[in-house]
Parts: sequence; C-alpha cells; structure tokens
Amino acid sequence: MTADAAIVIRLVLAIGMSWGLTFIVGRRLIKLDWRGAGVVGGICAGIALGPAVLGAAAPGWHERLNVGAVAETGALVEFQESRAGDEAALAASGVSKVAVQEAITKNDAHEAVLVEHVERELARFVMQPMAVASSLGLIFLMLGCWMSFAPGLAGLRVGLIAGLISALVWAVLSRKLLGLGLAESAACGGVLAGGTCWSRGRWRWSVGVGSVVTALALVAVAGAPRAAWTAGVAILLGSMLSWTSPLGMRAKRRLAFVAHAFVVPGVIAVVVSACSVELDSALLAFVMLAGVFSGDAHLFAGWLGIGWLESGRRQRFPASAWLGVFEQGWAATSLVLMGLVYASGLLDPTTPAGGAVGLAVAAHAMSSEIKRPSTHRFMAVMRKAG
Repeated sequence: MTADAAIVIRLVLAIGMSWGLTFIVGRRLIKLDWRGAGVVGGICAGIALGPAVLGAAAPGWHERLNVGAVAETGALVEFQESRAGDEAALAASGVSKVAVQEAITKNDAHEAVLVEHVERELARFVMQPMAVASSLGLIFLMLGCWMSFAPGLAGLRVGLIAGLISALVWAVLSRKLLGLGLAESAACGGVLAGGTCWSRGRWRWSVGVGSVVTALALVAVAGAPRAAWTAGVAILLGSMLSWTSPLGMRAKRRLAFVAHAFVVPGVIAVVVSACSVELDSALLAFVMLAGVFSGDAHLFAGWLGIGWLESGRRQRFPASAWLGVFEQGWAATSLVLMGLVYASGLLDPTTPAGGAVGLAVAAHAMSSEIKRPSTHRFMAVMRKAG
C-alpha cells in the first residue's frame, strides 16, 4: 500500500465510520438529536482509527493509516543494520583508517538523508489529513454563515469580550496543566474560546463572530497567521453570501443535515484519530475541565459582557435567550480551529500535550451537543415555573 493510498483510505474510513456511527449512536441509544449523534459518532470513529482500538487490534493497519512512513522507516532500519556489519568488515579487512573514515562519513550522509525522508513523510501523514479536515470544516463554517444574518456592532463587542475572557482562562489552564509555552497556550485558549458562527439571529450571530475574531487573533499571535487568515477569509465569505444568496427553508434543512451528518463527524474523526492517548493525571484533568466546562465558561463570560455593555438587553431577556450563541455550531468552529492549528504545525497532536488539547476540544464539542436538548428542556421548565 502506497502512502498516498493510505491517506485516502484513512479519510474515507473516517467519513464512512462517522456516518455509520451517526446512525448507530442516535436516538435509539442515547436519544440525542442529529447534531449530538454526529459528534459522538465522529469521536467514536476517531478513537477506532487511532491507537486506542485499531492500534491494539491491527497494529499493521494502524501504522499504515495513522503513523505513516512505513517504507521510509523500513529502509532506514535496513540501512542501519547493514551499515554496522559493513563498517566492521571494512575495518577487519586491514584497509587504512582514512578509508574507514571516508566510508563512515559517506554512511552518515546517507543515513541523514534517510532520516530526513522519514521525518518529512511523518509530517505529511499528519498535516495532509488535517488540512483536508480543516477544509471540510471551513465549508461547514461558510454554510453556517450562509444560513444566518449580518452582524451588529453591539453583539460583536460582547463577543470580543467574551472570547477574550474565556481565552485567558483556558490559556492559563493549558500552561499550568500541560506545561506549554506562551505561544502554544495562547493558541489553545483561542481554540477553546472560538465560539460559533452557526447561530440564527442577528444578535446571536454577532456575538459568535466576535468570539471567533478573538480566537483568530490569538491563533495569529501564537504563530499561525496563515491558519488564522484562512479561517477569517472563510467566515467573511460566508457572511457575504448571507447578504447576497439567501436560502429557502427547505434548502436550509438540507444543507444543515449534510453539514451535521457528514462534514462535522468526518472532521472530528480525523482530528481525534491523530491525537495521542498517552495521558497522565494532569492531562486528563485538562481534558475533563475543557470538555465539561468550556461552554459554561464562555456562556458566563458572554453574560458578563452583556452586563457591562448591554445591561438593558440583559435585563429584558432571560439567560436562556443566549444559549444558542455558545451551543449551536461550537463543534464545527472549535474543531476547524483545532485542525488549522495542527495543520500549521503550531501543535503536534501525536505528543501527549497536543493530544490532550485535541481530545479536550472533541470532548467539549460532545458535551455541548449532548447538553443541548436537556438544557433547553430545563430552561423551558424554568420559564413555565416563573
């Protein structure tokens, strides 16, 4: 199997498995809506494609699909084994020390070339699927903007403040628990504070876009300006389409189904399959914190921003009116930013710290989607009781 064929098979398996698991892990099992089932299905598919399941059941397939550089690594090992014997035989033959040294120098140069080939192929095996997944996710973001409304200045201000507060919180936690540097911590905070641009309604979409702008700024400052620029252009293009190409309700439902049941699960599966699962207690703590409380922290930050800048609006509307700002589409936005950060090389998902960040984003997306129906039912009960 060639390396390019392995990458294609991995992408096809990720999309196909996530599609199947979207049906399996649906209403019949845990009574989630389509979006929740898709997120859970994507995470299950990613784990199955990664070292947790596939690595134990079929290590050869796992190495070809998720690790890569199988042929290059084999050539390097074969050369290293033959080199030791050749150099020993040359020294025993009685040739001059100069000849032996020349042979060693030549072998060092050849081995360095082989090592470079292995490293380049390993990087391509991680970055190329991430780039494809990010592109699919960017299409989802554009569809989300396409189905929404133009932003307003007041909502953008609230979103900027909410994104900044939550990004600072998660940047500090990632630095303390994961031991990352300032640039990597800023990128992690920006990803987890990404917000959403999938919410319907002018005010909600404005707050979501404000959060995304803050996240993109932090990703750019952290050292991935190209990734931030790519996502920003996609969001801007989607917002322009929202003014020029309004869709009918029937088309909206069809595109939403395709996005949630096809694009997002595939992105999640690819991201999770590349993440390291070698997590210690501090890394697991970060995954659990971000997975459970990231949405709540952002909602609280947005509520603070509304109180500081739009106190009258906060008094007129209950908290339930703002839930859609931070729940709808967060899986897509955060996973797209995560894929772009990985594809840019800012974080390596195969390391424990990088894997913890990716798993935390996936767990956060799953938590937001799972909590959506129960949260809305609970808020409806509160409104009736009030």
